[in-house]
Amino acid sequence: MKKLLSLSIIGLLAFSACQEKKETPEIDYAIFSGTIENVNSEEVVLMATNYVYKIPIQEDGSFHDTVTIEDHNFFTCRIGAETTALHLAKGDSLHLKINTELFDESIVYEGKGAAENNLLAARYLLNEELAGDVQAIYTQNEGKFIEHIQDVRMKNEKVINESDADDAFKALQLEDAKYGFASTLMNYESYHGYFIQNQEYKASDTIHAQMPEFDINNIETYRSSPNFRTLASAHISKKVNATTEDDRDYLVRLNEVMEEVTEPFIKEEIIYNNFEYSLMRPEETLKENYDFLMANTQNETYREEYVEKYERLKKLIKGLPSPTFEDFENHNGGTTSLGDLKGKYTYIDVWATWCGPCKREIPYLKEIEEEYRDKSINFVSISIDRAKDHDTWVDMVNEKELSGVQLMADKDWKSDFVVNYAIDGIPRFILVDPEGNIVSADAPRPSDPGLKELFEELNI
Repeated sequence: MKKLLSLSIIGLLAFSACQEKKETPEIDYAIFSGTIENVNSEEVVLMATNYVYKIPIQEDGSFHDTVTIEDHNFFTCRIGAETTALHLAKGDSLHLKINTELFDESIVYEGKGAAENNLLAARYLLNEELAGDVQAIYTQNEGKFIEHIQDVRMKNEKVINESDADDAFKALQLEDAKYGFASTLMNYESYHGYFIQNQEYKASDTIHAQMPEFDINNIETYRSSPNFRTLASAHISKKVNATTEDDRDYLVRLNEVMEEVTEPFIKEEIIYNNFEYSLMRPEETLKENYDFLMANTQNETYREEYVEKYERLKKLIKGLPSPTFEDFENHNGGTTSLGDLKGKYTYIDVWATWCGPCKREIPYLKEIEEEYRDKSINFVSISIDRAKDHDTWVDMVNEKELSGVQLMADKDWKSDFVVNYAIDGIPRFILVDPEGNIVSADAPRPSDPGLKELFEELNI
């Protein structure tokens, strides 16, 4: 009997052990829902690298969906025209409450994952409050500047440490705050020199000594920290710009600097986000640059963009007929077309009233216009402001006493002239010869000494 009992017990234990080995299916998704007040969109859009997921918004302002979590946890969440940071982990059941008229100020998360996302929202509001005026920050002397960014970092750390978020998540956020400090610090030399109009300015060892060490090939940090991504980009851009006095081809120098980045994903992201714009220009090296971009990315979305842009840009090489514009509204009354300006060179500034870099070029443009007022050249400024901002354009032209031919494009970014010149960033400057052919589809800015050199070469 004892033997039978023992065997029964062994059998039960074995059965129990078998039961314990049965694995519960791994949850590979998060549930994301929300309630939106003052609905201004038909969908909530989640975005990450090479990832877009759309969640329909119901008539009552609610939304609910299951989001599969793969190798990305951090998303940009867009509702209407505004965005916010979002973190979703496997097993989360997160609910968002938001009023689109207040947006960031109204964001509240509930449910599993709420503490982490409320921390992201709190940090965004804090940094928005601390951001201040970029020019005012970067024109400060080194001591005041360091005090300012140290204060920003400490206030971020305080918000993070007081949060109820998971310790591992808080550790990531503390790292992000550190990299925010570092990326702002790294920009000081170039920004300070720009704003004080001294391109020869060099930061002292005091600035360089504050820079923390970092591993540019840390893929986990790159994915989780927006500030690390900014820092990595700034680091590579600074090294490339430091070689501008080098007589070697730009692509050769870029390749040399990029050897530091051995992680393929990071490499293609840095190239796409920082060098695609400068490489994809309507110049003689366009084909060589295009081949470099295609060789350094496996991202199909990026590859499609490169192909599409290359096909447009190869039509903008020097000497080819310029794309035209017809009947753009003239600030002085009536309309103007590019054909009306034949007989003289035409220097075109594509800008907008909301564009900070555009407005910073205005004083330099005025100087150039005055110096070449009696020369054989037209100065044309084309605003790509939206129709709703028409009065803002009119007022700014008047207030800043802008000279030259002031025009407003017919369909802002979608204007045929803008599209055909492959303009995806402003300000953009274009030079057309008296016959209407392209001299430069990407001419030097007014602040660039190279513009006068170009005019002299053309005997303008």
